[in-house]
Amino acid sequence: MYDALLFAGTRWPAAKVVARREVASISFPAFPSGDGNKVLFEDTLIIETTGQGWSYSAVDGEGWWRDFAELPLDDERRVLSFLRRRGDPFGVLAPGGKQISTCDWRILKATLRCAAMAWDPQPDATGVSHFRPEKLRSAEHMFEFSDGWASELEHHYSGASLVLTARTLAAYLCADAAASVREGLDMRRCTYCSSWFIIHRSDARWCSSSCRAASSNKKRSPHAFVSQNQNTQGGDPMAEPVASAGGERPPAGSLAELCKPEGSGDARRANARDRTPRRRRPAST
Repeated sequence: MYDALLFAGTRWPAAKVVARREVASISFPAFPSGDGNKVLFEDTLIIETTGQGWSYSAVDGEGWWRDFAELPLDDERRVLSFLRRRGDPFGVLAPGGKQISTCDWRILKATLRCAAMAWDPQPDATGVSHFRPEKLRSAEHMFEFSDGWASELEHHYSGASLVLTARTLAAYLCADAAASVREGLDMRRCTYCSSWFIIHRSDARWCSSSCRAASSNKKRSPHAFVSQNQNTQGGDPMAEPVASAGGERPPAGSLAELCKPEGSGDARRANARDRTPRRRRPAST
C-alpha cells in the first residue's frame, strides 16, 4: 500500500491531428481480435502541437485512468480532449514538429482495460459503477504488462509513509489503476466533465473541487462527453456535453447598443439611486 501517488506532467491545449494512418490491429490475451488468419486494420491518429504546454501535478490516485481505458484511439475529439487535459502518456509530444501516433497507445489501453473489467461497464440508476470482486482475476491481467510501467515508478519514504512518484503519465495511470483494483471502491462519472473518479463519499458528484465550482457557476465543460453506450438521443455520442454543465452565456448586444450614451446614463442613474448628479465646479481662473 502507498499513501501518495505523485506525478508532474504537461497538458497540450494546442494539440491537433495532422494525419490518419491505417495499421494492422493487434490482439491481447484478454481481448482477442481477428477473424482466423484474416488481417484486420484500424485507424490511428498522427498528432503534433505548438506552444510549450501547461504544467500540472497530481498528488493522489484520482480514478481517471478509466477514461483512457475507454478512449477510442481513432476518435479525434476524444483523443485531443485527453491530450489537452491530461497530456501525452509517454511524454514524447513536443513543439517543433515532434509528432506522436495513437498506435503507440494500444498496449497501455489494453492494460487499463484489464483493470476496468473489475467494474460494471455502465453505471446503475444512481450513476454508480460497482466494483465486482468476482471479476478480480480478469482485472489482474493488467500485471502481465507491468514490465512496461512499473520500472517508471520511483518510491521513497516521507516519514513513515511510502510515496510513489511516476516519471510518465502512463506509469501514473497504471499505478492508479492497480491501486483502484486493490481498494475495490465503486466509481462514478463527474457530473460536470464526465471523467471517472473513485467514490470515497456516497454523496460525491464531482471529480474535483474545480469541477464542482465550475458546475455551480453553470459553465460548460470543454472536456465533457458521454460514451456511445450512454447516448440515447442519436446525436454525436462523443460530442454531447453533460446536461448539468449546460448554460451558455447569453449573446451580448450590438456594439452600437453597448455604446449608446443614453444606455450608459441610465445605468449610472440606476446605480446612483436617482440621486442628482454632482455638478462640476467651474475651473478657476
